[in-house]
Amino acid sequence: MTGTTRSSHGLDDRRKRLLFRCWHRGTREMDLILGRFADAEIATLPDEEGAELERLIKVPDPDLQWNEERGHYDFGAIDWDEFWNVIKGNGPCNRDRLRTRVKAWEDGAWVREAAMAHANKQAARAAKAA
Repeated sequence: MTGTTRSSHGLDDRRKRLLFRCWHRGTREMDLILGRFADAEIATLPDEEGAELERLIKVPDPDLQWNEERGHYDFGAIDWDEFWNVIKGNGPCNRDRLRTRVKAWEDGAWVREAAMAHANKQAARAAKAA
């Protein structure tokens, strides 16, 4: 289904693919949910959130359908084991987050070393002046 109200003009190739894939999920309901979101957000979506959206698009839910009677979406069974595993910090995004945090710590080592050297130099000056 294509119902996009947004042109892909001005988007990089990755965002163009995401926009297309959001509107071509395979079920009308998912096309409308993700497609409308992509129309509204794709141009300003940060890269990290774009990566999350790419992961989300890969998750199948053939049971997701609009229920006219209830006026709400019906969806497939929730995998509670997977849910609680993610809550406990064992999900794929947690590994990414921790990897990013470790890299930031390692990349910032020179700043901490420079601050310590400066503090030691100031302490030595203060001791010498006293």
